[in-house]
Amino acid sequence: MHGLPATGKSTIAKEIQKNLPNSVILKSATYRPIKHNTSYFDETLSEISQQKDEAYKTLINDAKKAISAGKIPILDATFHKKHRRNWVYKLEKDGITIKILSTRCSDKTITKRIGSRKNKKNADSMLNQKKAFDIMKLQADPLTKDENTLKTTLKINTDKPVDSNEVLNWLKTISS
Repeated sequence: MHGLPATGKSTIAKEIQKNLPNSVILKSATYRPIKHNTSYFDETLSEISQQKDEAYKTLINDAKKAISAGKIPILDATFHKKHRRNWVYKLEKDGITIKILSTRCSDKTITKRIGSRKNKKNADSMLNQKKAFDIMKLQADPLTKDENTLKTTLKINTDKPVDSNEVLNWLKTISS
């Protein structure tokens, strides 16, 4: 999964898991303590960037373990930094097929979704302030031209409900 917070990654990941036998969702947010403050997302702070790097490295290592155990990992994370996406792409050298599902939606939808997270205290609701989202958006590395043109990349606009059959059919067409 690729996309900024509140763009629908977790919702789509859950839908895929329901329909993809032997899959497991691995969330980057579960590898860091849950905090609800804006600086927690600011990667200009070296401590935050290092914490996130360690969380992503652990996430990818757990994905390798899941694959070794015969599972299909769904990496539910923003992957908003190119160097972290490169860590995943390196798995292809081990013969692992990588599929990128990139979620997008309007700022209006994001603001609404972030507002609905205010009173929740779980990993999906960690980013519950528009200011924190704006920091991540500003610091995000967009998908490169090469990443956007891969046949294994599907971009989805989540402003409206996503047709899970479209996603599942896409996964099937590139699985062979």
